[in-house]
Amino acid sequence: MIRLFLFIPALLSTTYIGGGDVGRQAMGDGPRLKGRVSLVIAAEAGTPITAYHTWARDLGEAGVRNVRVRGGRSSDRLGIKSRGSRQMPAYDVLGMIEAGGDLILPGARFKPGDGDGVARWVRDLSERGPPQSREPKGVFGLTKSQFDRVFKDLGRTVDFSTEGETPAAVIDKIAAKLQVPLSIEPRLKATLARDRLAEELAGFSSGTVLGYVLRPLGLGFVPCEAQGQRLRYVVLPLEAEPAAGAGKDKAMKYWPVGWAPSGSKHEVLPALFKFHNVSIQDVSLGKVIEEVGKRLKAPVLFDRAALARHGVDMEKTDVTLPAKRTTYGLVLNRALFKAKLKYALRVDEKGKPFLWVTTVKPAFAAKR
Repeated sequence: MIRLFLFIPALLSTTYIGGGDVGRQAMGDGPRLKGRVSLVIAAEAGTPITAYHTWARDLGEAGVRNVRVRGGRSSDRLGIKSRGSRQMPAYDVLGMIEAGGDLILPGARFKPGDGDGVARWVRDLSERGPPQSREPKGVFGLTKSQFDRVFKDLGRTVDFSTEGETPAAVIDKIAAKLQVPLSIEPRLKATLARDRLAEELAGFSSGTVLGYVLRPLGLGFVPCEAQGQRLRYVVLPLEAEPAAGAGKDKAMKYWPVGWAPSGSKHEVLPALFKFHNVSIQDVSLGKVIEEVGKRLKAPVLFDRAALARHGVDMEKTDVTLPAKRTTYGLVLNRALFKAKLKYALRVDEKGKPFLWVTTVKPAFAAKR
């Protein structure tokens, strides 16, 4: 009986999941993958034999192939070894089943029954390679090449009239021309068909227009890539202002309505800094902004979410500025300050300059 007791674990300590190539099939009938992954899973001392079978079954059902489950050794170390060529890469992975049943892979932990999670991890490794060989991530958790692709995609010019259209109609027309798909939950999309736009946004880039029409409804969008999924744009509620306004900061939460110019503001909109003789007597703030925009030959976009949130009515605020030689930029600063507003010079994804008028206080405060 003693010999039989020792012999059974020896038979069960190595379990294979049928020979298919994980480089071609990591999750069912998904797209062709880039690298071949071989997965060895070693079990800690004291791990029940049932855990071997459970993980072997779960991984097989999830479509993971080329896996071997065996008993642990003192020399075992979690890790990923790369081999093969750049054109035909291969990755050897050593994972571990803990005595409690959890499966540990380099940089990840999976509970029993989460074979699909392991399949996504394998797929991610096969497509993108080991973490240490990948591009570093920045804004929105995207790599530089991903961000460049998104920025170019959202730089497509809106070539249709938006005035009088619903936000839903505008978004649908823009999304139809984008290479990256846009996703909106039905409950959020219903709110986009209630009002109509008063602004003509033709000529602006798609990213700026999307951000602009979503914002008054308390919505924004982000480009994202969940593990095992393709890059896409997702519309979601605005819960707090982006940490860095219109800058390309890693902590940015939502795609902004335009960007801070990367070069000199004087070069982007020279007219903003030229001196003129200016005199204003009891003119509404709205009229002042409209007139300055005309003279600058630059469109003005208003942060209507912020104006509504703080109850600002520009037609009820009169501006008086004594005759003085000054710039239109300084005129705007003084006129807007009276209503607790401010402006920023921004550019859309194609580099088109515009003025962004918003409140001094943020429209969407962070949750406490």
